[in-house]
Amino acid sequence: MAKVTLADDGCTYEGPSDIDTGSLSFTLVNETDNQASFELWLIDEGRSFEDLEAHIVRQQGRLDQEGATFEPPTFARKLSGASLQPSDSAGFAATVESGVYGFVCSRLEKKDPVDIIAAGPLEVTSADGA
Repeated sequence: MAKVTLADDGCTYEGPSDIDTGSLSFTLVNETDNQASFELWLIDEGRSFEDLEAHIVRQQGRLDQEGATFEPPTFARKLSGASLQPSDSAGFAATVESGVYGFVCSRLEKKDPVDIIAAGPLEVTSADGA
């Protein structure tokens, strides 16, 4: 089973990079001492995981400034998400269609993100290759 892990030094996706459409299962792991958020995003056609990654890096820079808030990407759609307590893990399932996906992992303090990291990519295609 694929796994997404948030640790103090980053967020990683371990699993296949190419998967078929349909139901997808992951294990989410929070190795931090903070509450964590995991979100699965479908990236618009014509955009890439690297675009999502760059957006998240820019947002982290904004968060590092006092009073800034996270602005979600306009070129991707959040499909689902989950929150985990410190040092916790849980199963996660989503139904996916063809496209490129990325996870956005956040370490939270008082329900606000303090670290945001992108993990992926996942390329989803139909069983017939479309």
